[in-house]
Amino acid sequence: MRLFRRTEAGFESHTDIAWDHSYEIGQPEIDAQHRFLIQLIRRLDYVLHHPVQNVDLVLLLREVKKYADFHFASEESYMHAIGYPARAEHGEIHSHMLSELSVRILKARQSWRNAEPLLEFLATWLRTHIAGEDKKIAAYASTIPASFGWEMLQSEKGRG
Repeated sequence: MRLFRRTEAGFESHTDIAWDHSYEIGQPEIDAQHRFLIQLIRRLDYVLHHPVQNVDLVLLLREVKKYADFHFASEESYMHAIGYPARAEHGEIHSHMLSELSVRILKARQSWRNAEPLLEFLATWLRTHIAGEDKKIAAYASTIPASFGWEMLQSEKGRG
C-alpha cells in the first residue's frame, strides 16, 4: 500500500514504511539505527518521486549502503557481546543482504527505473528482518542479566 505522508525529516514520501514500536528490539542503539534506516528508505522514496539531480540519487544510494554496513557491524557486535548463539547464521543473512543491496544499487545507478525495485526490496527486507531475525536477538537478550553483554561494554567505555 502506498500512502502520501510527511516524514520526520520534513519531506513528502509515498512509501508506507514508518517507524512502529513493534519494530523495537529493546536495545536503544540498534532501535535508533533501525529508525534511521527507515528514514533513509523514505528519503530514497522522495528522491525517486520528485525532480532531483542524478547526483542526489547517487549520494543517497552510497549513504544507504554505508549505513547498512555500519548497522550490520553494530548488530553483529551486539550479538557477540551478549553471546547470541545464532550470530553466525544472522551474520550470513547480513552478508547476503549486503550482496543483494550492492547489486540492486548498481542497477539503480545505471537506470532510475531500477531504483523502484530497490526501494521495495529495502522496505520489505527491513520489515521482515526486524520482525523475524532481530526479534530473535531480542528474545535471547531478555534471558540474560542486564549487567552482561552490551551494557557492560558501554559502561567499560566510560571508564577508559
